[in-house]
Amino acid sequence: MIDTPLNAPGALPVHPYSELVSDEAPPRDLRDYLAMFSRRRTGILVVLFVIAAIAVAVATLLPPVYRSTATILIQEQEIPADLVRSTITSFADTRIQTISQQIMTRSVLLGLVDKYRLYDKRRRFSTNEEILEEMRKDIKLESINARITDRSSGGVVNGTIAFQISYNSASPQAAQQVTNDLVTLYLNENVRTRQERAAETAAFLSEEADRLGAQISENESKLATFKARNQGRLPESMNVNLSTLDRISTEMSRLDQQIASAEDRKIQLTTQIAEARALTKPDQVAVRPNYAVTSGTPVMVMEPADRLKYLQDQLAGMLGNYAETHPDIVRIRREIAVLKADLGEDKGAEDYATEIETQKAQLDQLRQKYSEDHPDVVKARNALARLEQAQSNAEAQKNASGADSGTKRAKATSSETRFVLTMRTQLDSTNREIANLRASRADLQSRARAVEARLNQGPQIEKEYLDLQRDHENLLTRYRELKNKQMTAQVAESLEKDRKAERFSLIDPPQLPERPVSPNRPVVLLVGMLLSIAGGVGWGFLRETLDRSVKGIRELRRLVVVPVLGSVPLVEGAEDRDR
Repeated sequence: MIDTPLNAPGALPVHPYSELVSDEAPPRDLRDYLAMFSRRRTGILVVLFVIAAIAVAVATLLPPVYRSTATILIQEQEIPADLVRSTITSFADTRIQTISQQIMTRSVLLGLVDKYRLYDKRRRFSTNEEILEEMRKDIKLESINARITDRSSGGVVNGTIAFQISYNSASPQAAQQVTNDLVTLYLNENVRTRQERAAETAAFLSEEADRLGAQISENESKLATFKARNQGRLPESMNVNLSTLDRISTEMSRLDQQIASAEDRKIQLTTQIAEARALTKPDQVAVRPNYAVTSGTPVMVMEPADRLKYLQDQLAGMLGNYAETHPDIVRIRREIAVLKADLGEDKGAEDYATEIETQKAQLDQLRQKYSEDHPDVVKARNALARLEQAQSNAEAQKNASGADSGTKRAKATSSETRFVLTMRTQLDSTNREIANLRASRADLQSRARAVEARLNQGPQIEKEYLDLQRDHENLLTRYRELKNKQMTAQVAESLEKDRKAERFSLIDPPQLPERPVSPNRPVVLLVGMLLSIAGGVGWGFLRETLDRSVKGIRELRRLVVVPVLGSVPLVEGAEDRDR
């Protein structure tokens, strides 16, 4: 750096004491601040009074806001839950929020606005949406929580036991009225919601029970149809079929014995007829007409009329001890019928009456075992009809039958001896008996094959039947469970209708507010005063900071190092004062 002499040509004039002046601001003390306040008092006071006036105006002109508050208690169910369980399982705070969303709807809030003429001044220049938003802000909902014991888990949880509803309004009457309406809406909406949910639950379970009942009826129809189609082949008929097969086997054994006995009689009668014919020759030894000789031993041979009378007497004695369906009774009746036919004696009405009674007894027994469409029942019914028709024909031909029988006996006597005729009559009766026995055995054998077929089909039928039965049992189990739930839901519905379940109870109704909750005018004034003081002082500091002039001898002394010898006061002239 090149130093330039002070007296060099072209150099700027320098104050002789310039090197003694400091560029840094001197530190200030209290006297400086008092001096500053003295210099700037007018501006400071103006700013202070302006801000204070604004604060006073704000505290005075702000509209009062009144708040009315109501407290609603959440009461538990009066009847123990172990006895009657409610179908409403949501938590109280969840229901409160749900009800709040239902109440804070456009239609409900606009109805309150129109009813109490709320926000009249704002409605002139604001839309309905803005009014609704403002009203939602004025409505306050606060929950009151407490530490309670959860019954399901047994732990301590933070639960809602009550909640408060409040509304802010410029009118205390409007605040109370709107709060009262909101409380009513909350109480009614809670009751309506709980009753609707309980009714919906009961209705749903009732519909499900009806639908399941229809399925059960359909399944029962299938079971009935299956049983009718597979009658005698069901599992419960297994023992009956085995017993029937055993009886058929016993009856077939008895018929085999009777057939064998009848075959023996047939052989015996055939031998007797041959020997009797040999005895009727002239060169043979005559024997008593009512005896035949078999292998050298005379055998008594009864006349047809005598045998007929003998059989009728035997039948009369057996009827007191045996039923009409007994095999011996049936056999004797058949032989009597054959003898009467051979002797030319048609059955009388009384004979048909006995057979009709017997046939009716058999038909009644079959009807107790089988249905009307069973082949055995149809066969017995047709046989009864034929017997009744034969009885009516016998009564009409009673006179003619007597003459014809005498003619037949005369012809038989002329062609053969009476002894041979008797033997042939018994032989024919025996042949018919054998034929009837074999027919009965064939019928029993057919029935045995049918029973065996049912037994063979039993396993497959049992599988299908058990499937249907299992489905039916499952449906019945589900139906019983559903009916129990339905009854529980109906009791819960009655519990809600009688308002014995958990409910909202108003314990602190909304009161007419006596004082506004806002604005707090003393606080507003205090804050305004503080702001006015801060504003005035701040304005003074700002002005003082922007002003770079030397304000007095004290500041001058701080700025220069040389001693200040004295000061000349400012002499203001008329022009200065005018300016």
